[in-house]
Amino acid sequence: MSQVKSKQELESTDEQLARLHRAFVAGDRSALFEALLLAPQLKVPSPEWLADAAQDVQRGLVSGRYRSPNHAVGWTNNGKKKRVTRQRRAMLASKILAELFRYRLEGRSMTRRIYAITIAGKLGISSRDVVFVYENHGKFIKSIPQKRKDQADTYSYAEITFPAAIVAATA
Repeated sequence: MSQVKSKQELESTDEQLARLHRAFVAGDRSALFEALLLAPQLKVPSPEWLADAAQDVQRGLVSGRYRSPNHAVGWTNNGKKKRVTRQRRAMLASKILAELFRYRLEGRSMTRRIYAITIAGKLGISSRDVVFVYENHGKFIKSIPQKRKDQADTYSYAEITFPAAIVAATA
């Protein structure tokens, strides 16, 4: 059973689709995807521009003009490999930062090659992941006072949990 929309609801629906059409014409291809989802959700027929654009996407996929549906709507950075890398780095960020923290407190050299290989070997991960996290949090790690050889231990080791904002920044 379809519900009858009031005149006010139809006007707001038309306004929403018109806004998406303007964005699409201006070059925002993701507006096409949003409009494709919005029209059935609001139970209104697809406007002509939306049907034409959807057919153009279908022809572009068949002809090879678009590599994927994501590419067709402007989402070019959503490859599986990149997503997996971002997820892996987000999961490993706290472990890597904890090791960098320990490394710094032990007074060891923060030379890129040395710390990356040492920590990557200890955690059994890629040194690229270690370098990526260090480069994104270098100021934090460098702000930790380095222990001098003549200094007594004033720090103890603890498992560190970093706020979600810091971990999300590495992704």
